[in-house]
Amino acid sequence: MGQEENGPIEIYADSIQMEMNVYGAVLKFGLLGGPDKDPAPTATVRVSPQMLHVMARMLANASNQYDKDVGIVNIPDTLYAELGLKREL
Repeated sequence: MGQEENGPIEIYADSIQMEMNVYGAVLKFGLLGGPDKDPAPTATVRVSPQMLHVMARMLANASNQYDKDVGIVNIPDTLYAELGLKREL
């Protein structure tokens, strides 16, 4: 993976951190390295608050469609709690 000639950068990430302020959000993608290691950074994406809202809805729609087409992805309740997330968007 990496930058294609005259094309977009393609990466894989299995972790994300987000910082937000009134002007926008910074999404920091990374790769997990183990239980005692911080994720290795792979990409940083900066977006406007408007784009963040659109992305959230697009991702929720895609996730819901996946659940309908393939089956519900099992996410442990402990992970939702650790991340401070509700099960449903």
